[in-house]
Amino acid sequence: MSDRPAERTPSSLDALVDATPASRERVVDLLRVLAIGVVVLWHWSLSLTHWRPDGVLTMPNPIPDVPGGWAMTWVFQVMPVFFLVGGYANLAGWQAVTRDGGAPPAS
Repeated sequence: MSDRPAERTPSSLDALVDATPASRERVVDLLRVLAIGVVVLWHWSLSLTHWRPDGVLTMPNPIPDVPGGWAMTWVFQVMPVFFLVGGYANLAGWQAVTRDGGAPPAS
């Protein structure tokens, strides 16, 4: 159980926006959302999970069968963007903790 007082949960988008510090990098948040969205969209649209006639559930790789599919895998590389902005967000969080006098937990 936490010693911290219960925080009020914002119930609307406007309240969430108002609660977000002005110093927060909203472009980084946008890039994270877009990267996650593209990953979900690509997995959903290219997922051809189906039962084969012999009763085996399979999900073959459709990229070789899609015209230009190999090129799309190079053009739409969003995982590096996701990891880059995720690292930036973690660095910003760490800097905020250390700025406020925090330190890593003792082991």
